[in-house]
Formats: sequence, structure tokens, C-alpha cells
Amino acid sequence: EILIGLVGSEMCIRDSDMIECGRIVDNDTTIVVGMTGENDKTYHYYAAQFSKNQDGKYKYKNAISLNDIGWQLRLGKLNTGYIIVCNNENVSTIQAVISPRNGSDITKNIEINNIPFVYYLDMSSIPSDYDIQYKFLNENGEEIQ
Repeated sequence: EILIGLVGSEMCIRDSDMIECGRIVDNDTTIVVGMTGENDKTYHYYAAQFSKNQDGKYKYKNAISLNDIGWQLRLGKLNTGYIIVCNNENVSTIQAVISPRNGSDITKNIEINNIPFVYYLDMSSIPSDYDIQYKFLNENGEEIQ
């Protein structure tokens, strides 16, 4: 049933062995984050979104590839937010600084409690015209480059 409508990279995801890194459940929506790899050093990260229908079965909605934004850090835009994945054991906090064009900066500190860490940064309450910058901090609050 899920195979109907899969195209391009979605077919690659379907045909790959994937290791689940984590999942985010919000009401009737589940986002599963996983990684595939050709060898021990090359990994590709994906997020797939499913919705639960009235009979309790999950229906595939879409999938995205996550982009590298730092050492063992990945990011992808999904719906009105961002999927963040961190495998860097030196990072203890992800700081997102959101700068709306017509407003004051909003800082969100996301504490990392396990590795791999998977988080959905919901931006639905933020006006659509904004810039966002991420800082990755160690346990002493120092930025990791």
C-alpha cells in the first residue's frame, strides 16, 4: 500500500536497509528518522512522515533527506518545522536563534539527553518570514565549530 505513489529518492529509501535513529509522535502523526549507509563511514539520513487513519493503520505521507549542517549534525525542513538529528557526543545543547523580519529574536535552547538525538523544532507559531541560526554548545556552554 505504501509503495503506491513513491518516486525517486523515496524509492531509494524503500529499497535500503535503514536503521531507525528515533521517532517523534504528535497526535496522529509519526515521524520516523533513520539512516542508511554504504559502508561504515558514509551515512544518509531521512525522515518519513506517517499519519494514523481512523482504523488505526499508518499511511505514508512523505519523506525528506536530511542535510549535514556540522560534524554529526543533520537538519531537514518538514511541514512547518525542522527535524534535527545529532550524533555528536560533545554537543549538550542546540541553540536555535530565530530572527523574524518584523520582531524580536527568539532563542530556543534544546537540551540533548541521548545520542542519537532526534527533535522536531515546531515553527508553526513563527511568522513565515524569518532567519534561523543554530549553535551547538558543549557542556560548558562553549560553541562547537
